[in-house]
Amino acid sequence: MFDHPQTRRLDSAWFRYVSYPQLLRRYRADVFHILDHGYAQLIRDLNPQRTVVTCHDLIPLLAAEGVIPIRVPATVARTFRMRLGYLARARRVIIGSHATRVTLERYTRVPGDRIVVVPYGVGELFRPVRGARAPRRQSAGIRDDAHVILQVATAARFKNTPVLLRALALLRRRLPDVLLVRIGAPLFPDEAKLASHLSVSALIRYVGTVDDRVLVEWYNAADVLVFPSV
Repeated sequence: MFDHPQTRRLDSAWFRYVSYPQLLRRYRADVFHILDHGYAQLIRDLNPQRTVVTCHDLIPLLAAEGVIPIRVPATVARTFRMRLGYLARARRVIIGSHATRVTLERYTRVPGDRIVVVPYGVGELFRPVRGARAPRRQSAGIRDDAHVILQVATAARFKNTPVLLRALALLRRRLPDVLLVRIGAPLFPDEAKLASHLSVSALIRYVGTVDDRVLVEWYNAADVLVFPSV
């Protein structure tokens, strides 16, 4: 009864704009770190000169601007712009790449001297693993000599899966034994329809959601990782 989309949206708004601000007012600290730009509005209840915000991407804004071909509701674009507006108040804004820095400087009012690029780290678990290739492939019924492409995907349009499916259709002409292993969310219905239209459905192995240990083994078992996100 309570797991309704509208209820979830109301819960999210309540936590973002009522509960979290009330909680923050209880604390004093030398530095506050807002871990996601989606909560940048919390700066209103903090000392901006003691606040750092990590900005991961500007996808909803770029979609609203027509830069990337993704539809976003007008309300999402509007609230996203509002939250981004608070970034300019922060003492520093941390981002993960120089590309995001360029986008941030172009579409927001954050001064360039407050933006710091800190590349994302990689956990110690993610490393070459001897002997992982054959057994992991066997678990999905894949031959050891097949050419395996790996995609790790969420249920998000910016993952740009249609482009990958079209590339797979072209690649199979040169590599008849090529396969796509997809970890994470299943294809959207229209993506599944496209895969069928391109005659590549049989080339896709769905692994589903896996833990980090299995994910690392798939990284080692694949020939190439694709990351077509826009």
